[in-house]
Amino acid sequence: MGKTDTGFADLRNIAATDTGVSADMALISAHVRRRDLDKALAAIDAMERKQADKSIAANLRGQVMLLRKDKAGARKAFEAALAARADFFPAIASLAALDFLEGKPDAAK
Repeated sequence: MGKTDTGFADLRNIAATDTGVSADMALISAHVRRRDLDKALAAIDAMERKQADKSIAANLRGQVMLLRKDKAGARKAFEAALAARADFFPAIASLAALDFLEGKPDAAK
């Protein structure tokens, strides 16, 4: 096992045993940087189980779905973030940007 693999294993273990989400966020970020989006989504799922406020995990899921070029999945995730917390600005901004990209500038307002 190489140093990178060992580092990922250590980070996964910390994320699994820690009640906070800092290690989860680091793991998600590392997977996204490597473009290992399936593992990023799995890490988001694990983080979401730790949080009462599901808006952050849902918003992260939306960002990963956009990287996968899945606009419908991203929209669903951003809407879930807003359902969890109606004033969650990152999801509001992401939905507006998605509307604009899809040629719906009036919906982006």
